[in-house]
Amino acid sequence: MPSRDGGIRLLNLRGGFFALDAAASCTARALVEGGHGVAVTEEVRSLARELEGAGLLEAGSDGSSANPTLGDRISRGLVTFVRPSPEPETFGRRLLPVLKLALAATNWECAVELCAAAIRRDARRTTPAATKRGETLAGLDRVARRVAARSTFRAECKERALLFWTLAGRLGVAVELVVGVRLYPLEGHCWCEDGGVHLSDDATRCMMFRPIRRYRISDDGRLDRETVCAWASP
Repeated sequence: MPSRDGGIRLLNLRGGFFALDAAASCTARALVEGGHGVAVTEEVRSLARELEGAGLLEAGSDGSSANPTLGDRISRGLVTFVRPSPEPETFGRRLLPVLKLALAATNWECAVELCAAAIRRDARRTTPAATKRGETLAGLDRVARRVAARSTFRAECKERALLFWTLAGRLGVAVELVVGVRLYPLEGHCWCEDGGVHLSDDATRCMMFRPIRRYRISDDGRLDRETVCAWASP
């Protein structure tokens, strides 16, 4: 959110609030416009090479990017720990702890890439008929909520939304992953949508937030990001 003094105010998906002056804002904008990957130091590159040598991190590309970032590569490495399963609930129980790890050890974009990698790996190429689409999504919504409620890991809106988005994508049902904010009190939230229908969380809560970012898997497996709102100063 830009401010009148030329700075910006930032709210991350862990609930942290930060204020940057005009000079720091220029640097932050340059980093954001330069790409979605995490900042990489030589020490991190060295660690990545060691993990690749040990077979714990994939160096190859799955077609999602001609020049994958370190965040992409970490996500592809983590997804190997989530064994496929035809049963959504079984897969969800396997995915949730890996999502928690990705969010704690990397960042939101890496967690999204992790889910996108799982979708590309497991996606069925047949989309349910329109008459069954709502029924399929409603069933997956119940599964995602049940997995989150029964897990020993605390699942917040981020994990529930990513979990549902992945479960739907694996069945060939492309829904949107949405990030929203509200100003008073300043708070962030995540959920999924399909044709205006709110999923993975209660619609009444989701409608309290203004969408600022949407994610969707295209028909060719590409992860599309869309910034839908730029906050202006009051």
